Amino acid sequence: MKKILVLGIGNLVQSDDGFGVHIIRELLKEKDTLPPNVDLLDGGTSIVDQMGDLANADRLICIDVVEGGGAPGTIYRFKPEDITYKKSKFHHAHKISIFDTLEMVRHMSNKAPEAIIIAVQPGNIDWGTELSQTLKNSIPQVLEIIRNEIAEALV
Repeated sequence: MKKILVLGIGNLVQSDDGFGVHIIRELLKEKDTLPPNVDLLDGGTSIVDQMGDLANADRLICIDVVEGGGAPGTIYRFKPEDITYKKSKFHHAHKISIFDTLEMVRHMSNKAPEAIIIAVQPGNIDWGTELSQTLKNSIPQVLEIIRNEIAEALV
C-alpha cells in the first residue's frame, strides 16, 4: 500500500501564511476516518526538517499558500513539474521551498514522492494568529480536495 503524506506548511503567526498548518489541524480531527497509510504532518516553517518523512512517502499532498495572482481564497492545484521556479539560495532553512527540498530528497535517497501541491492565495500575511475570513471559508473545499487526492492515490 502506498504511503501518503499530507504536509501542511506555514507560519502560524503570520495570519494566512499558516493555512497549511491549520488544514493539518482540521485533518487531525478526522484522523480515525483516514486510511492507515496516510500520515499527517505539520511542517511549520522549516521544510528541511521533514526530509526524512518526504523520503519515506510514495505520495505527497502539500498544503501551503502561494502568490498566484488570483483573488484571496483562490485554490490552486499543481505538481512541481508544472511550474518554473527560481531555486532558493540557502541562507537558512526557512527560505528553502518545497521544490528545493524535494530535489534534495531526490539527490539523497535517489527517489522522491510523487507530489501534488494544493495552495491558496492568501489575503493577509501580517502578524496575527487567525486566518482571514476568506481563507477560513475555503477550508471545507480544501479538505474535500485533499480527501479526493487521498482516494485517488489509493486506486
